[in-house]
Amino acid sequence: MDNNQLFIGIDFETANSNPLSACSIGLVVFLAGEVIFEFESLIKPPKKYGEFLYFNTTIHKITASDVKDAKTWLEVYPLIKPYLDNSLIVAHNARFDINVFKTLNEFYGLNLPNANYFCSVDLAREVLPYLSNHKLNTVSDFLEINLNHHNAKSDAIASAMIVYRCMILTDTLKLTELLEKVHLIPKKLII
Repeated sequence: MDNNQLFIGIDFETANSNPLSACSIGLVVFLAGEVIFEFESLIKPPKKYGEFLYFNTTIHKITASDVKDAKTWLEVYPLIKPYLDNSLIVAHNARFDINVFKTLNEFYGLNLPNANYFCSVDLAREVLPYLSNHKLNTVSDFLEINLNHHNAKSDAIASAMIVYRCMILTDTLKLTELLEKVHLIPKKLII
């Protein structure tokens, strides 16, 4: 990653197990190691997918009444899209967050950005193999990263901070160098 490429932490919360039930997004954008944009928004899921399950609500504390007047993904996406093209995205358990992102864009007929992504869980497993698990709260506690767990913006920031702390732990100065050192190859968002 060169210093002109944006590095983005992203996180979604969902109302239920369907990726179209996304009810919150958090995003933080870094350029050359500096935060240039932070974003957090509730999302109103499509009516058909907007059932809030008790399990999910107890985790993230977001309810149907919280999102009844929120923007839909169709309204939220244009606010973050300018940052996403040619970026490198990280999420903790990226399989989940990237699936939500792709599914929402497909549902609304929106183009995916030309971006790559990787998972901070995979990174933490490589750099911190001795931890009892690699959940976001466990890794954040160990690395002394402030975390309001299951708040999408806080989770997105923590994912990105894990990357920066791993750079320090591995004595690497560039993100590309870190990923090469731990044999992590970012995946393309558009296949």
